Amino acid sequence: MMRNHISTDTASSSTQESSPAAAPLVPFRFELELAFHFQPGSVSDVSRATLHVVDYAFPPSYDRAARDEAKACLKPLVLPHLEYNVIWRRPLHRLPVHKDVPRLLKGMLVTGPDGEVVYKDDGSARPANPAAQVASLKALFCSLCQALDSPSVQKMAAERFDEFCSPESGDVAASFRSFLLESLIPDEALSIQVLKCVHQEMIFPAVSALRNSIYTVLPYKDIKGEWRVAIDIGVDHITVSHRKWEQTHEHDAVKYHKFRWCAALTFDRRMRSLNGVTLSVIDFEFGGATSEEHKRIVLAALKPWLAPGVLYKRVWSSLQATGRPRA
Repeated sequence: MMRNHISTDTASSSTQESSPAAAPLVPFRFELELAFHFQPGSVSDVSRATLHVVDYAFPPSYDRAARDEAKACLKPLVLPHLEYNVIWRRPLHRLPVHKDVPRLLKGMLVTGPDGEVVYKDDGSARPANPAAQVASLKALFCSLCQALDSPSVQKMAAERFDEFCSPESGDVAASFRSFLLESLIPDEALSIQVLKCVHQEMIFPAVSALRNSIYTVLPYKDIKGEWRVAIDIGVDHITVSHRKWEQTHEHDAVKYHKFRWCAALTFDRRMRSLNGVTLSVIDFEFGGATSEEHKRIVLAALKPWLAPGVLYKRVWSSLQATGRPRA
């Protein structure tokens, strides 16, 4: 049996009653894919049909309530990573990149196609040390430019960074914003497009999804200083991963637990499209006094989100900790 696929990519808009009080139409783009049973000489029937909303945009005049209502209507058909893509496509000046990149330098790691380290935080970039923060920001940005951008962009970044971000800068975020918006480095530069993924709004869909699931059963809070960002520059992709630790609100040692989740955004190598997002729990831990009943509740809540291999990793670690011989 052979299957042929036909995709239709069409611009459309939501239907509304035409009246002066009606909200503006919401343009959206959908994709219809048909899979056919193919036999020599004929196409017998349609074996599968899928319909997805692959893009949408709200007019500036749309208020928050109407926006939320429209999103709710589209949600059943929206591709899982579309909400992230909508955030990433916003203009640079509308994203808190300048504020969040400096505070997320701790533990940041950028690797190349062969796993080589392009940039690695050395632990000196602390808010109490603006000069070190500025030096780390320059090292990060120039490293990204060298790995991703043209020689002209690399040269401009190296020459103009100090014009806007000096070691004596009192407000690192403000000076970094000036550099990003006024240095004439094009927004289309891949280094800029990568940094547009490194801020708190980018992970809002992930935070919301986990809160609507795990948090409803086991309220938690983030562990301060445990948000890590990794950037993997592959041969045919670029992946930006956000990892965060959360811990229980409970002060009772019997109900203590913490877990770490990861949102990984994968783009094509030219950063022209967001190809997919994975959201999963990649680790979890209990305290020494955590009860078996609470462990059972936690595992049940985390199970739908566990990344492949997490439970096997825990069993393996426990065998090594107890000194049991390998099979």
